[in-house]
Amino acid sequence: MFLREINIGTVPEEGTDLARAIETGLGAFIEDVDARNRVMIVFTDGESHDSPATLRAASKAAERAVRIYTVGIGSSDGDLIPIHRNGRADYLRDDQGNVVKTRLDDVTLRRVAAETDGAFYRASGTGGELQEILDDINELERTRIAEEQLVTRVDRYQWPLGVAISCLLIVPFVPERRRTGGRT
Repeated sequence: MFLREINIGTVPEEGTDLARAIETGLGAFIEDVDARNRVMIVFTDGESHDSPATLRAASKAAERAVRIYTVGIGSSDGDLIPIHRNGRADYLRDDQGNVVKTRLDDVTLRRVAAETDGAFYRASGTGGELQEILDDINELERTRIAEEQLVTRVDRYQWPLGVAISCLLIVPFVPERRRTGGRT
């Protein structure tokens, strides 16, 4: 939606809730429109702590004809999660003080993509997968969602109103004429 506004601090809670992300994305689509090709692109590590909920959300997306293209970010080996606290760099730690690693769950991401007739891509440093996604999307049939013609009416009553007010202002200065003589 507003990709330029997104940064690491955008989401206040740690962790991936892929099911909630998919359901939120579904809320952005207009329900009553008969669109054949709706697309959602999800950039994530896919490490979901509730895989059944994620697959239910993907199933819901498939029912609404939304294709989900998943882009896996991260490493299958796991990466540390950098954070900044009190002006210094650190890594996210669990309740016991152990450093937390996030791992790419490409299995879940592939299942979500397959369920919705989308595709899975692994993020690279070059961004080549973005061009592949765009190529896939451009091959889809385009549908017109809505077209609305807006007619803006311009009020033009001022001219006749001005003439009427002028006539009313002039009436007291017009002399009255009396008829002399009558018709018979």
